[in-house]
Amino acid sequence: MSDFKTEDRYIVIKRSDLVNHRAKDREMLGRALTAIGQSPRQYVVIESDWPEYHLVWAMLRHRMAGKPVPDFDLWRRADELQQRLTAADEQLDLLVAENTGMRTDVERYRWLRDRPLNTIHLGGVFAGKTPQNVVLNGEDLDQSIDAAIQSEVGCHGL
Repeated sequence: MSDFKTEDRYIVIKRSDLVNHRAKDREMLGRALTAIGQSPRQYVVIESDWPEYHLVWAMLRHRMAGKPVPDFDLWRRADELQQRLTAADEQLDLLVAENTGMRTDVERYRWLRDRPLNTIHLGGVFAGKTPQNVVLNGEDLDQSIDAAIQSEVGCHGL
């Protein structure tokens, strides 16, 4: 059999799309269909935003190729898994971007944390604590930051 090719064979008009048009226009469309000999037909229309859309196309490709159509439930499950995989991949991209930002913050903090205590005398960036006016680094800086965070949590109920 030849390769399956889609064809542009139909014009589909959704009734709800006609609601906002004048009754006169809807009547004219009906007369035009009658004039060309359009008799009532029955169709199955699956819009592209429906979850079954790609599954139905795949089923039709199999049918036209003379292949048996696989179990629809298995196809649906595969489609669900593909959607979950796509969502997980998108989430991973967001997490990687967030992690990159956090790494920059970590590098900044570690640089500040490792500054020598005499930085205040040499000039440059350092961490300090008031009102004691002391330069902090290492574990002392970590503990002071942790205590300040806990204090804010207690005061603001964060």
